[in-house]
Amino acid sequence: MLSVIQGNLQVEIKLPPGWELLPSRPLNKRPPLECVGVRRLTKDALLVPRGGEPLWQRVKPGRRVALVCDDATRHTPLKEMLPVILEQLESLGVARHDIDIVMGLGTHAPMTREQLEARLGGGILERYRVSQHDCHAKDLVPVGYLATGTQVCINPLVARASLSIGLGTITPHPMNGFGGGPKIVFPAIADYQAIREHHLAWTTHPGSTLGNLDDNVFYREVLRVAELARLDYALNCVFDLEDRVAAVLFGSVAEVHRRGAELSRRCCGLEFERPAQVTIVSAHPYREPLQLMKPLVAASRVTKPGGTLILLSQAIGGFPPFFKEVFQRVERESGGEIKEFARRSFEQGRLLLEDAPIDLNCALFYALACRNDYRVVVVDPGLDAASLEAVGFVPHARLDQALAEEARRLPRAEVNLMPVGSALPLLAQEAGQED
Repeated sequence: MLSVIQGNLQVEIKLPPGWELLPSRPLNKRPPLECVGVRRLTKDALLVPRGGEPLWQRVKPGRRVALVCDDATRHTPLKEMLPVILEQLESLGVARHDIDIVMGLGTHAPMTREQLEARLGGGILERYRVSQHDCHAKDLVPVGYLATGTQVCINPLVARASLSIGLGTITPHPMNGFGGGPKIVFPAIADYQAIREHHLAWTTHPGSTLGNLDDNVFYREVLRVAELARLDYALNCVFDLEDRVAAVLFGSVAEVHRRGAELSRRCCGLEFERPAQVTIVSAHPYREPLQLMKPLVAASRVTKPGGTLILLSQAIGGFPPFFKEVFQRVERESGGEIKEFARRSFEQGRLLLEDAPIDLNCALFYALACRNDYRVVVVDPGLDAASLEAVGFVPHARLDQALAEEARRLPRAEVNLMPVGSALPLLAQEAGQED
């Protein structure tokens, strides 16, 4: 019996008669590593930095240290990683009052105290200074310019620290190739205008694709800004297809991200024989509605144009009301060419929704693109059906009902299955390049 994760539950899948599951295999042919705790992996990583000096050579008592952490839209195990780096810093003579923990929100909304406690772990808020980055703040510090000419400013606590370390997760990303690494600076602690210009300029570039770093201008600019900001170290983890931490890396931002991307490609790579008419994909580990576009983008790589994407999710919250309003406006103004309309808007420097977070605009862009090219079925018992229908998605509360309806439309179909939304789907010819 096939199964995937939906929210926190394992859901069994029984394909309709006439539907054939195509074979897939993990790219990593080696047996799974023995499970090692995240704290132990973090301690070991700090001892052997990649492309940088050992921490003890850089840390000096009395100097300010900034630790930049990602927010709840990512699944970095901060509760396990953060105490290890804090203990290491204090063992090297850094006083607690010289440490700033900065939440790199980018253009995301601030987190509540309860969310911060859940993210960082018990006691951190009481013992350390924790602040949340504001991309609109007036005291951001200039560090350089984008290739397009706009000045980039970053969080002052990080800019003025004697030592800065970014914590995050390296995982396949639809525009940056792989997340983590330099993204903890740009966009995480950068100013709104620079983030806006960068994302509008490079989101639609042909090289800005999932799992690609080679000719990716979007990524190249992100890395260059991190270098301009002089982020000293990255402490990043890599997950596998079982949603376990397979590795923790520490060292220079460029080297950690390069090596982490290689590991992520192997650990999260899933090889498919060919595109199918239907792809069933779990949204796990993504729970926020706007993050659901990431597994849809991934699944589209192994689905025939005009095919069906079936997304299993258990989102927390719902889509913002203006999400569907933008869809309806684009549908009216695009003359039916919604994907081209969205692409043209970005290339002409126009957000789909001005004064809205950049991540929401990117989610809109990919939602419009998927809606244009595929039939999108969302199986989620909590998401509002009317909102999903308004954006052109087909809502269902139960998987069996969704499969039965799709089988009436497609009595015979080849099917690909993605068990997690953070997988990197590769067709056989792409995967062959790894061997």
